[in-house]
Amino acid sequence: MTEECEATTNPLLNHSCTRASLKMRLASLRSAQAMLEQGRTEQDALDSFFIADQHGLLTKDRTDLNAEQIFFAKEAGTKQLSLMEIVQEVS
Repeated sequence: MTEECEATTNPLLNHSCTRASLKMRLASLRSAQAMLEQGRTEQDALDSFFIADQHGLLTKDRTDLNAEQIFFAKEAGTKQLSLMEIVQEVS
């Protein structure tokens, strides 16, 4: 597998990813599918994901993200949150 995922028309499917990225994709796909089955829109489901790494919340203005991470990144300029702040934000 390659280090970065290759983007396709559907970012949740058909990628060549690292093992960690593949696990994140599978978990997010299952969660997103459950949200869609509950009547939520695709964008609403995507907005429900708050993904962080060792540097904090993934945001589109970060330059260290791979294709997998960019798909889940929040808009540029989003306040950088710690893991604890993310948990408090979504609770």
